[in-house]
Amino acid sequence: GPFIKVFNNTGTSLGSWRFIGDGQTYGITIDSNNKVFVSTYMWGHQIRVFEGYNYNADTQAPATTHVTTGTPGSNAWYVSDVSISLTATDSGSGVKEIRYRVNGGTEVVVAGSSASVNLTTDGIHSVSYYAVDNAGNTEAAHCVSVSIDKTPPAITITGVSDGASYTLGAVPTAGYSVTDNLSGVASQNATLTGGNANGVGAYTYIVTASDLAGNSASATATYSVVYNFSGFLEPVSLDRPFWLGSTIPVKFQ
Repeated sequence: GPFIKVFNNTGTSLGSWRFIGDGQTYGITIDSNNKVFVSTYMWGHQIRVFEGYNYNADTQAPATTHVTTGTPGSNAWYVSDVSISLTATDSGSGVKEIRYRVNGGTEVVVAGSSASVNLTTDGIHSVSYYAVDNAGNTEAAHCVSVSIDKTPPAITITGVSDGASYTLGAVPTAGYSVTDNLSGVASQNATLTGGNANGVGAYTYIVTASDLAGNSASATATYSVVYNFSGFLEPVSLDRPFWLGSTIPVKFQ
């Protein structure tokens, strides 16, 4: 049976529809201004049977871009919350909505041509997004990866305790451990200062560390080292008298 054939403004066929009528072959063309013309050929001549209807043809999907805002650290890590601004454009029917997912979760649909995605937790996040226009054209999905590490390394001092007092000759060895479960440990260092030439006095043990994202941390333990004094040795004894003015030899232990 007869059909109506539809062409776009470059002459490419947009499809065919059955036409219930007089058996003629009708062509539909769209010019550069998206104006539609319906015509047929009779006796070798083109006869235009309809024109002047403005039809907004839209076969192009929208396009979406993103802008990431946050405090950059090192090695492509962010050291703060991150906001991703999505903006879609469509020169045809206009943007209907933006859709996105965070880490493969539930799809979020936001009406209009803009949306904002807020990332507030540490970790490596994947955000996929695309837009749909009012003609139903769907954009191919985009994906952006965002790495967030707001947590400095964790430092544990071992051996000595802050505020402790130790006897000379029985001082534990100061040590430490550093862990970072996100970007990883980049550097670590420890210093011990204080005391006198005999090894007694106040000591300060300081440990510093940084991670690959640029976060830094420090821990301090201050302690003292004293002589071992357990009392007086003979002849000093509380069970015997001493004459006033006499010289008494004293030994310390």
